[in-house]
Amino acid sequence: MKKPIFAMIPSGYKASTLYSPIPINGDGDFTFTRGTVATRMNKDRLIEEVAANVPRLDYSDSKCPTLLLEEASTNLITYSEDLSQSYWNDGGQIRTLSGVSPSGGLAYLVEKGTQGYMATGSIVVTDGSTCTISAWLKSDNNSTIIIKIQELGGDFTNYFSKTIALTNEWVRYEVSGVKGVDGNPARFVFDSIQDGESFYAWGVQVEESEVATSYIETAGTAVTRNADTCINDNLLNILDDNKGSMFAETKSTKAVGVFQSTRLSAGNSFTNSIRLLYSPTNFIRIIYRVGDVSLLDKSISYDIREFAKFGITWDSSAIKFYANGVKIDEVLNPTLIAGLDTLYIDSRIITKDIRIYNEVLTEAEAIELTTI
Repeated sequence: MKKPIFAMIPSGYKASTLYSPIPINGDGDFTFTRGTVATRMNKDRLIEEVAANVPRLDYSDSKCPTLLLEEASTNLITYSEDLSQSYWNDGGQIRTLSGVSPSGGLAYLVEKGTQGYMATGSIVVTDGSTCTISAWLKSDNNSTIIIKIQELGGDFTNYFSKTIALTNEWVRYEVSGVKGVDGNPARFVFDSIQDGESFYAWGVQVEESEVATSYIETAGTAVTRNADTCINDNLLNILDDNKGSMFAETKSTKAVGVFQSTRLSAGNSFTNSIRLLYSPTNFIRIIYRVGDVSLLDKSISYDIREFAKFGITWDSSAIKFYANGVKIDEVLNPTLIAGLDTLYIDSRIITKDIRIYNEVLTEAEAIELTTI
């Protein structure tokens, strides 16, 4: 296998910088920004907070870290951990600070009371939007609960509900529903099924999003986590415009209505660029664009929340696109992009590996490299 001239395998970082081990002179390093604190799962499988402008190497997917990049999001729950607050309508439930939480601190044990539910206070959610509630939960005694999304219009009509049989291990559960167009605020409910059942709860989060994002702690007010940005615009001196190959192993956080991409380009733009894209309607796509002309634009169906391996090679004879061990398409005798200098990773992408070569990988090498 040929050797890359650029490789970003998440490993080293400091405030405002994500290091790439190749090249060693620093030309491969990314400028990173995020104006707020954020959380990750560390190598000990604990949720921990990292400072503003510090990249997150996250261990949620495996023993090896991935680069976690996310768009901005707000936790609308005002007390995400302190379930003793009056904000939580206890429905007669008893809540005791007991047990070790997913962060290594304490979590609340929730025991069924006279009414058998625990509900948030009133939360304003945009009419017609998808909202998601998430929380780490585990059973104390074989608990089964219903998580409900309800309107506060007088009759507590459900937008959505889901019955969950808890396990003896901490699991982050999420439930999503579309907010009714009724002008009413919402509430989010954890409802026990049987008398005598109890469960542990920690890290409750409500977002206007179709999926749960990384945990955002709150302690009295809603809190927003800013978007991550990650860009390297210093590649001009190491890339060969006349020939090359690019490989990436990534997945999407699946934002509705938004395409997400890893982009190698001349300047930070969509023109004169190679884009490895995820579509919110579950397909992956490659675009090789010179000026206003897309020489290659090919899509295949794929679950974008699973890791995919992309590969593309180019020289004056052909551009070839590979995905998950298969050559998908090629364009012969293309016009090539001049001045490739910028690598941008979208804030809705999770990355294991990106490599760039100043050589054209053979078809056998590209298929081997992209095989899942």
